[in-house]
Amino acid sequence: MIVNQVQTKMCDEENRMMEEKTMTTYNPCGHYPLNDCTVGMSLYGYYLMRDVRGFTTRDGNRCLRGVISDASGSMPFVFFENKEDIAEAKEFTTVYLVGRITEYNGAKQATLSRIRLTGPQYGDAYNLDDLYPRARYSGRYGMGIAMRLINYWIKDEEYLAVCQFMLNAYQESWLSCPASFASHHAIVGGLLTHSIEVLYQATTLAQKYNKCYHYDIDVGLLATACLLHDIGKIHCFEEDDNGVMIRPVADASMENHAFVGAMMVRDLASSMGMGKEKQDRLVNLIISHHSSKYFGTGVDPAYREAAILSMIDNLDCHIDVSFGDNPSLRTGKRGQIGSHGAA
Repeated sequence: MIVNQVQTKMCDEENRMMEEKTMTTYNPCGHYPLNDCTVGMSLYGYYLMRDVRGFTTRDGNRCLRGVISDASGSMPFVFFENKEDIAEAKEFTTVYLVGRITEYNGAKQATLSRIRLTGPQYGDAYNLDDLYPRARYSGRYGMGIAMRLINYWIKDEEYLAVCQFMLNAYQESWLSCPASFASHHAIVGGLLTHSIEVLYQATTLAQKYNKCYHYDIDVGLLATACLLHDIGKIHCFEEDDNGVMIRPVADASMENHAFVGAMMVRDLASSMGMGKEKQDRLVNLIISHHSSKYFGTGVDPAYREAAILSMIDNLDCHIDVSFGDNPSLRTGKRGQIGSHGAA
């Protein structure tokens, strides 16, 4: 009996020493996709940590609960050694962890035995593509698609100049920002992908209406507003520790993004000498893209172009949430949207 207790203690000590070693040295195999993890397997490597909350168990012990995520999805975790530096970590902080995949209430959970924040003192090295789900139109390829689309659809020099300036001036934000906190296109580069999809679908539809029904829809105006309708969201995110503009800004709200974006575009258009009537049309399209009932704008679509933008934006949100194949950065699950899209 005593021998078994000693052997068990020695085994526990060896495991602890091994865990300590993995926590302070870089592991070249330091990542395993969360979606591929199965109950009972060991877990160690680099992941993003979010939604960290401290709580007290029934036995009076302090522990942490939260979410870890990577490019494949996310998983709740529990950590029974409450460390203040971990508890105060911001959203999307990169950590190195050691633990095991367990089952809790019928779902997988990571029960962790060690967590540490990454830092240069540990010689950490990890691939960002392992940690962040990325949008369809990403990087320079996505920016090239956007440039080609506006040059094809926008013949008005003033509208084209506004789009070109916005793409160039906020290029890094376009390439990094998601389109929402937790629902549609909530992935790195989601803002650019969503804007491109809305632009393409709306202008294609407008062209068909003009041809079949002899409408006089201003496709250039519509394309400009489609590209820029969510530009106000760039003020809702900031860079995380890896320089990815994905972390929600404290106290930021998506509710006024249409108004903020419309004012950004109006200020730029005015500085370029665009006439007030053209400015007003463009602003109405942007500020009314969720219609008057949503996100506090109180403005209805006043033009055919505005109605098309509102409906296509709503459609693209629903399609991504219902059928998109990328996990949400925040929850790892498909988000939910109301009767008229999502922020």
